[in-house]
Amino acid sequence: MNLERLRSEEDPRTDLLEAVAQALEDGDTSRLDAFEEWRDM
Repeated sequence: MNLERLRSEEDPRTDLLEAVAQALEDGDTSRLDAFEEWRDM
């Protein structure tokens, strides 16, 4: 999935995917616990 495509389609997963991308950049996944989808994985 491409983030730009998700943004243009207003996909509900956009917030999670952007948070994952930021967590990978920062090396800190702790903020992802706020997402139920992440906790379910």
